[in-house]
Amino acid sequence: MIPVRWAVPHLCGLPKSKRDKRLLLMFRGFFDETNRNPADGQFLLAGWIARVDEWEKFSEAWQKCLSEKPSIKYFKTYEANNPSGQFFKIGVEGSKQKKVALAEVISHHSVRGYIATADHAILSGRPKKLRKLAGTRIYDWAFIALITTVLLDFLKRGERETIDFVFDGCKELRACIGSYEAQRAAWPPSMQKIAGEVIPGDDRKLVGLQAADLLAGEHSAYLRTGVKDVSYQAIENRNIPIFDFAASPPPMLPLLLKYAQEVFERQDAVADILRELKRRGVELDDFKKF
Repeated sequence: MIPVRWAVPHLCGLPKSKRDKRLLLMFRGFFDETNRNPADGQFLLAGWIARVDEWEKFSEAWQKCLSEKPSIKYFKTYEANNPSGQFFKIGVEGSKQKKVALAEVISHHSVRGYIATADHAILSGRPKKLRKLAGTRIYDWAFIALITTVLLDFLKRGERETIDFVFDGCKELRACIGSYEAQRAAWPPSMQKIAGEVIPGDDRKLVGLQAADLLAGEHSAYLRTGVKDVSYQAIENRNIPIFDFAASPPPMLPLLLKYAQEVFERQDAVADILRELKRRGVELDDFKKF
């Protein structure tokens, strides 16, 4: 069940006098991923963290920007970069202008950006049979690295309020949330105290996820071209803090994956031999005679 604190006050229609000030001071982060294709080189998981009361103001400003002509219902980087969906009728130049306007909204609010990058090459030797196993997917490592980095950064800065996390819904997320909850119990008390809940979200409905999508898309383009376009610059010109860090699995993981691959290859070889023996009419019991 989603905690009561996930209900954003202004969306619930509560008068300001009845809002829980403690909940408004809590932090909430929204994160989205991009570059899932190994050909992209670097997988990205990026987004923003702010206090709940700041997200209230942010939401109003973002929605206002979306509704301004040419209006759109939501923002998605892919649709903006390849005018389609909400941007189909806007065109290339109109899409760029809308993206810059939304970037300006981000730049005028008190948010902190975090970008976890993970090299696809790290898991290039992963056996096909393990590709759906939690802990062997690039998303898993970016997810836990991002959360732990955020928590440690906030502790270092002296923040003591709880941080809740919203990730754009994807196939890996349920297992990652389970892993997070299991690991959280073993963390130091100071980390446990500020480590809040993690839930999936819909980027077509949550403006925080749309802003995360914008950051992920802009940083992906920067890694690909080496140039930060005007949308990225609009955010950085206001000195909005953005932390970019590598999300690397333990050094032993590639070796373990290589060993697992060798084990599977031996199993396949043995299975081939047994099939060939059976085809020739040789049964395993025949070997007992020798």
